[in-house]
Amino acid sequence: MKNKKKIKLKEIDLSKRKKGEHPDIRENTYYLAKIYNGFYAGTFRKQWYGWNFNAVYDAGKQLWTTGLSEKGKDGWQKLYEIINIE
Repeated sequence: MKNKKKIKLKEIDLSKRKKGEHPDIRENTYYLAKIYNGFYAGTFRKQWYGWNFNAVYDAGKQLWTTGLSEKGKDGWQKLYEIINIE
C-alpha cells in the first residue's frame, strides 16, 4: 500500500478537566475518544461554554466538568491525541 501513515496515541488525562476546559486540548488536532464504550475520531472546537468534540452526535459532545466524569454520567472514558509519525 502506498502513502501508509503511522500514528501513535498520546493519552490525555481527563482528570484535568474543569468546567468544560482542559489544558492539553487544542483546535485543529485530531483525537480518538472513548465515549459510552464507543470510539470516535475527530477534533475539538472552542465554544463559549468550553470544548466541543465534533465527532459525536449532530451537535457534537461537550467536554464536561470532572465532577460529572467521576460519577460516569457524561460518558467520557478515555481520550487520546492522534500524532502522525512518518
